Amino acid sequence: MHYAACFGRPQIARVLLRYGANPDLRDEDGKTPLDKARERNDEGHREVANILQSPADWLTVANANDEVDEQQAAAPVPPPPAVDAADSGAPVESSVDGAAAAAAVPAPDPAVAADEAAKVVEKQEAESKKPKEEEPPPGPKGDPEMIPIYAKSLLPMFCHTFQSTMIVTVKKSSLGLIKKIIHYMESELLAVVCQNRQLVGEIVEVLTSVLDNEEDEEGHLTCLLIIQDLMVKDGSEGVFLEQFAKLGLYSKVHSLAEDPPNTSSTDDLSSSSDASGQPGGDIMTGAPKEDAKEILQGKGYTWRDWSLARGRDCLYIWSDAAALELSNDSNGWFRFILDGKLATMYSSGSPEGGSDSSENRGEFLEKLQRARAAVTASAAMDPGVAPGGSPAPTLALATPIFTKKTADVITVGNWNLSCLADGELTIINSDGQQQATILREELPGFLFQSNRGTRHTFTAETSLGPEFSAGWTAAGGRKTKGRLKCKMEAVKQRIKTTARQIYDNYFRAAQAQPRGVVATLASIVAKIDGSCQKQMVRKFVRYCQERF
Repeated sequence: MHYAACFGRPQIARVLLRYGANPDLRDEDGKTPLDKARERNDEGHREVANILQSPADWLTVANANDEVDEQQAAAPVPPPPAVDAADSGAPVESSVDGAAAAAAVPAPDPAVAADEAAKVVEKQEAESKKPKEEEPPPGPKGDPEMIPIYAKSLLPMFCHTFQSTMIVTVKKSSLGLIKKIIHYMESELLAVVCQNRQLVGEIVEVLTSVLDNEEDEEGHLTCLLIIQDLMVKDGSEGVFLEQFAKLGLYSKVHSLAEDPPNTSSTDDLSSSSDASGQPGGDIMTGAPKEDAKEILQGKGYTWRDWSLARGRDCLYIWSDAAALELSNDSNGWFRFILDGKLATMYSSGSPEGGSDSSENRGEFLEKLQRARAAVTASAAMDPGVAPGGSPAPTLALATPIFTKKTADVITVGNWNLSCLADGELTIINSDGQQQATILREELPGFLFQSNRGTRHTFTAETSLGPEFSAGWTAAGGRKTKGRLKCKMEAVKQRIKTTARQIYDNYFRAAQAQPRGVVATLASIVAKIDGSCQKQMVRKFVRYCQERF
């Protein structure tokens, strides 16, 4: 479907949809076929885009036709209609003779029919009593004898491709294929393949080159998973441990397992309250407030780690991971920023990134900052007591919404906000009831349910930056559960955990045990030491014999 959309082939797109192709699948760049069709503006691509915007029409037509065909095929053939002899012009005598001939056909004997039915029943009972043959257990398809040949041929090829190419996507794909082959390879087959020491060296060189790239977090995780599979399947041979020691993988894995530098002080500085009322500063604490029943302009609101502010013509919802702009007069579309890119979401679930430019992003950010500044400017001033005895102003606390699930609904323009499940905020447009935007407590991004019922997850890989930091403190002056963990932060945590497991379970003991040339030298030194001790014992015995 992606190729049909890329080359503007509407006929192929229709055929693929007719036979059940999924129009919502995404390629390695995260693009749907509709996104690919919109990249060009000629007639073929526009026609494909129109088809993909309403693929259910083609699926429905195809399914209806198929059902009609099946019904016609399964329906019994009706007998030919009776024709009156007078109307057909045939002589009456011939029709009478035909009726007499039909009546002359002997009727079936009931006894014979009963015997045949009894035989059929006995045959079915006998077949049901036969022991059923056990189905073979599910396993890999294909010729098992070819698996070692494939492994010996493909592993070197993917290693060579990884080392020789400069294209990032090719490197990533090659590394992923190496991981899959090793993951699904049995221990016995790995021992056979590893008899080729050159191949072992090539695999370890690929792992080393990826771990040397400090910016490739996903590559680090893939390499650690490969190392983990190798350690589990290598057994007592230790073929890979020797290569790991030669290329210094022990220290690389150990560095990934260590704790990163503490950045809590920086976070405290960035999240500290700013009484000057600058956008992004926390509003000072106050008494806990009840859930808001409406969202008003000039007041701040929170839901979990998300902040809400109502502007002049739209509602802004943002966190460290994403920012949404819901226009009051929208019929279901909205703008959002994710991973630093501005896009517009439509009812089909395919975001349109054509509006992403520095000018549009600046306009989005400027409107958001105006809404936040209006909150800080209009916040109520509670009279406190300053150290000198004079009244000290304290900014009012932002009001939470939906701290627990409820059937209440908050309406802002054409948008209805509700919380029917714990930790889930649902946003539905009154003009587009079939689609919904869902925020979840632990999701760094949002879910979008399209008008076709399909769900799309939009997850942030990077934080949006300080200009989108959480706007203000939640009820009771407490920060919410912490900033949303982005995808890359979760990957880093998994890298640290996996590296720690590998180092503690395999590399720590391997470092203390000499291997390769070092082991040979240690053996030679031990033999020399033993010979020296024996020589010294002989000399001492000889000395004692001569002296005494």
